[in-house]
Amino acid sequence: MFILKMYTKNVSDRSEQQIRNEVELQTRAFRKGLAPKVILTDYKTFIKMEKIPEMCVADKYGEDISNIPEWIMLAIYEILYILYHECDIQYVDVTPYNFIEHEGRVWVIDFGDAKPVKKDWYLQEVLENGCIDKWNPDFK
Repeated sequence: MFILKMYTKNVSDRSEQQIRNEVELQTRAFRKGLAPKVILTDYKTFIKMEKIPEMCVADKYGEDISNIPEWIMLAIYEILYILYHECDIQYVDVTPYNFIEHEGRVWVIDFGDAKPVKKDWYLQEVLENGCIDKWNPDFK
């Protein structure tokens, strides 16, 4: 029998809209396999989520970035890239306290300061190409 362990995060210091945003963004990340699944929330005082059975990167390796194994740093970079480009999430709370390494996999937690990214297709194309080769046809 599989027993799901849960972690309950106290969010009583946040507005309902902030909690909804956090739950939505963590759910997007969960769908990509990057974050624990949100199980339940009352949108007022708590968010219950899957518990990753490991301590955070800071507790495991320390706060000094030079002590974090290179493969973990590469995994964190990949997580940030996927969050931004595939999940439309701007995750700026990049500290060793918000990443957990468990069984060779890195997870991201705490979406309280994350923001949805609204990307414009034209601007993104320009930035990826590194030049402006046509005017934005949405503004003729």
